[in-house]
Amino acid sequence: MEDLGYLSEYPPEPSSLIPLLQRTQERFGYLPREALEEIANYLGIPLSRVYGVATFYAQFRFEPLGEIRHQNLPWNGLPCERGNHDCTGHNGRARHRRRPDDRGRADNT
Repeated sequence: MEDLGYLSEYPPEPSSLIPLLQRTQERFGYLPREALEEIANYLGIPLSRVYGVATFYAQFRFEPLGEIRHQNLPWNGLPCERGNHDCTGHNGRARHRRRPDDRGRADNT
């Protein structure tokens, strides 16, 4: 892959992984698979370890920002638990509708 000349600025040891991931994301705006493969080869570690570290930290992206189509975010259900909304689950998320009387019910229905 082109433009990974900065690899030689870091020692070829596993402790360089996070700084290299950060530098790569600064360069490309995300972490291309080819770059991850080169980083793994340079550091002498498995590609699975590189992916494991990169997926652990929320700061790293695997697609350019303009191409992310959908991101599932966890929903914690707090408005429903407080009882002042009608909640209908939809694909792991909730749609909320205010009750006309704006009062909750004990059974959360």
